[in-house]
This record gives sequence, structure tokens and C-alpha cells, in this order.
Amino acid sequence: MTKRSKATTKTVTGLLGNRLGTATVLFHGAVAEALGMGLTDSKTHAVLVRHGAMTAGALAKRVRLTTGAVTGVVDRLVKLQLVRRVADPKDRRRVVVTPVANPKRAEERKALLAPLSRRIQGLVADYSAREQALVADFLNGACAALEMETTRLTQKVRRGMAPRARPAG
Repeated sequence: MTKRSKATTKTVTGLLGNRLGTATVLFHGAVAEALGMGLTDSKTHAVLVRHGAMTAGALAKRVRLTTGAVTGVVDRLVKLQLVRRVADPKDRRRVVVTPVANPKRAEERKALLAPLSRRIQGLVADYSAREQALVADFLNGACAALEMETTRLTQKVRRGMAPRARPAG
């Protein structure tokens, strides 16, 4: 690796690992707020839409919340008519959280995301088909890396092998 490519790699890594990640979280927080919900509620709903119905316990694990916290999130999403609770047909003591089609909310979300989508499309249009394929490959790889590292770190924390911030005092 040349000196220049090391510097470029460091710049790209820094942009992806810090600036892009922070900008993404803050943007999605603004979208959630505009929709009248918190970021955790919005991302939990997105997980349900992407992965489908699941038990409250499985949802809590997937979004890394306690079961008590996920109950509050689900309560708020039910109130917003974005999910519903259904008794688990295999075990009626458990609850399955199911996303609900809500065209009005979907249109509101789409309208909020449209300006960013147009900006990103404009950026992408400046690249050749080959460059777009390279960017897509990179972003897919970065997403896979984030997902794998999230799983690895979560498992490490659960096994007590990672430092956790402790309250001072």
C-alpha cells in the first residue's frame, strides 16, 4: 500500500466511521421527531418492517433493549397505529408484534425522506455505471461489517468481556 493510499484509507474510514454514521443517526432522529416519535421507536418499527413480525422478546434482543423498555416502545407504536400485538399461536402467554400497513404514515415518511433521496440520486448520477457498482459493493461490504461487528460486540458485552461505562462515584 502506498503512502497516499494509506492516507486515503484513513480518510475514508474516518468519514464512514464517524461523520457518515453521526450524520445518519442525527438525520433519522430528525425524521422520527417530525413523525412524532423517538429515534428508538422509529428504528424499532423499521426493524419490524424489514424482518417481519416477531415476539416481543425477540424484538427486544434484535434492537438491544430490555423487555421492559421494548414494551414501552411497542405501546407507543401501537398508539401511532404502526404495529399491533397478537397472541402467539404457539404460546398464548407470548405476544407477537406485527407491523401494520399505515398508508398515511408511510406517505408522511416518504415526503420527509424525498429531499435526501433526490440529493443522493444527484450524487450517484455523477458516477459512471462502473463507479456506481463499486460504491454499491463498498456500501454493502460496510453494512455487512457493521452488522458483524455489532453482533460480535454485543456478544462480548453479554459475556462480560467488554468494558462498560460505570457511573462515577
